Amino acid sequence: MNNLLFSFVVGVFMFVGFNFWAYFLNALNTGVFLGLNFNNLTQTSALLNGGFYLDWVNVLFFFILCSISVSVYWFAYDYMGGDPFFWRFQVLLVLFVSSMVILLFSSNFWWIFLGWDGLGLSSFLLVNYYSASSSWWASIKTYLVNRWGDGFLVVCLCWFLNVQIFSLKEAALLVPPLIFLLLLNGAFTKSAQFPYGSWLPVAMAAPTPVSALIHSSTLVTAGVYLVLRFYQEGSTGFDSVVFLCAFLAVFLGGLGGVTTHDLKKIIAYSTMSQMGFLFIVLLLCGPDLCMMALMFHGIFKAGLFISVGNYLIYGCQDSRLVTSPAWVSCFNVYFVFHFLLSLVGLGPWLGHSSKSYFFEVFSVSFSTILAVLSLIMVMFTSWYSARLAFMVSWGSNGGSFYSSGFLFKPGFSVWYLIFLNLFLNFFWFNIFFQNVSVNDIYLWSIYFSSGFGLIFGLWIFGGSSLKFLSLHFDFVSSNIFWGWWKFLAKVGVLLEGFQENFGLSQTVSFNSLALVNWRVGAWASFVVSLLACLAFM
Repeated sequence: MNNLLFSFVVGVFMFVGFNFWAYFLNALNTGVFLGLNFNNLTQTSALLNGGFYLDWVNVLFFFILCSISVSVYWFAYDYMGGDPFFWRFQVLLVLFVSSMVILLFSSNFWWIFLGWDGLGLSSFLLVNYYSASSSWWASIKTYLVNRWGDGFLVVCLCWFLNVQIFSLKEAALLVPPLIFLLLLNGAFTKSAQFPYGSWLPVAMAAPTPVSALIHSSTLVTAGVYLVLRFYQEGSTGFDSVVFLCAFLAVFLGGLGGVTTHDLKKIIAYSTMSQMGFLFIVLLLCGPDLCMMALMFHGIFKAGLFISVGNYLIYGCQDSRLVTSPAWVSCFNVYFVFHFLLSLVGLGPWLGHSSKSYFFEVFSVSFSTILAVLSLIMVMFTSWYSARLAFMVSWGSNGGSFYSSGFLFKPGFSVWYLIFLNLFLNFFWFNIFFQNVSVNDIYLWSIYFSSGFGLIFGLWIFGGSSLKFLSLHFDFVSSNIFWGWWKFLAKVGVLLEGFQENFGLSQTVSFNSLALVNWRVGAWASFVVSLLACLAFM
C-alpha cells in the first residue's frame, strides 16, 4: 500500500509540474486568471472569489516546488520507508505541499491566508512527528511564532475587507505603507528573519525530508514569495528597516552556522542567512533577480539536506560524533561539495549567475558601507560552507564496506536535483542574457518532460527489466567509484609521504592512517574543483 501511494504521489507531482512548465510558460509577461467571480451577489461574497492566477512568477515557482517535492518524496521513502506510520507522514507531507500550492496560485488574499495557515498547521504536525518531548516543544515554538505572524495577516485581511479590495493584483498596487509593514512582519516570521528567527533551528526536530521541504520550497520561502507579490519599488518607505533586519539575519545566521556542531542546524542557520540575502537582493536588484535566486536556493538547499541526510542514516547529527561507513562518506562527499559550491556561488554552479549579478550591482553602487556588508556576507557564507565540507569529509570515525557493490545509492533524488541545477542554470542564463525566445524554451521543456516521463514510467512499470538494468548499472558504477576511491587514496599516500597501499579484499576495514589518506585525497580533489570553478568565473 505504501509503495502504491508513494508512486501515485510522485507521479502526480511530476506530471502536474512538468505540464505546467511546458504549457503555461508562455504567460511569462502576462497574467492569466482562471476562476469564479461572486462580486454580483453580496459584498461579503467577494471573499469567495476564487481561482488561479497564473504568471511567470508562480508558474516557475510551482515547477521548482514540484521538482523538489519529487526528490524529497523519493528520499523520504528510502529514509523512513520502514516506519509503521509512514502513510501518515505521506498524508501530512501532501497537506504541507498542497498548502504551498494554494498560496502560490491564489488570486484572492483570503485564499492566500488559507494556504498560509495550512502551512503553519501542517508544519506543527510534521515537526512533532516523532512525538518526543523535544519534538513537542519544538513544534509548539514553531507554531506560536508562526501564529504571531498570522496575527499580522489577520489585521491585513480586515483592512482588505474594509476597503473591499480582494484581488491580489489590485492589492499589490494599492496597499498602503502601514499595511505593507504588517505584511512584512508576517513574512519575516515565516522566513525566520530578525527578530523572529529563533524557531528555525529548533524545527530541526522534524524528520530530515521535512527539513528539506521547509528550507527549500515551502515554509521559509513563503514569506519571501508574499513580499515579492506586494513589493513595489520605492513605494513602501521601509526599505532601510528591511535592509537592517535582513542584514542582521545574514549576520546572526552566519554566526550560528560557524559555531554550532549540529549538522542540520548548520544548514538551518545557512537558510536564515540566505533568506536575509534574498530580501537584500529584492531591495537592491528587484523582484526578478530575487525570484531567480529564490528558486536556485530551493534546489541546492534541498540537495544539501538530502546529501547530509544520508550521513544521518548511518551516524549521528552531532558533527563531533559522526560515524558512517567510509564508502558512504567517500561517495556522498561529492554531492555535499556540489551543493555547497552552488550555495557559495562559484561558477559554473547554479548560484553563480544570481550572486555574480548581485555583487556587480554592489560594485557599481560606490557605497563603502554596502561594499563592507557584501564582504561580510561572502565571508560568512564561505566560512560555514567550508566548515560543513570539513565536517563531512574529516568527521567520519571510520567503518567498513563491501567492495562487491554499493552500500549507498544516491538514487533519483540527488541526481535529479543536480540535473535540474544544470538545466535551470543554462536556461535562466539564456533567458536573461541571450534573449532566447519563449518558443525555444517551450520546445526544450517538452523534451525535458518527455525524457523524465520515460524514466519515471520505466521505474514504475519496468519491473524485472528495470531491475536487471539497475544491477548492471550498480556493477559498472561501483567499479568506477571504487577505482576513483583508490586514486584518491593514492594521492593521499603521496601527499603524506607514506609508501604503503591498502589491500583489496572483499571487506576492507579502515584504520586511522587510511582515513587520513582518503581525507587528504578528497581535499585535493576539492581544491582541484575550486580551481576549475575559478577558471570559469
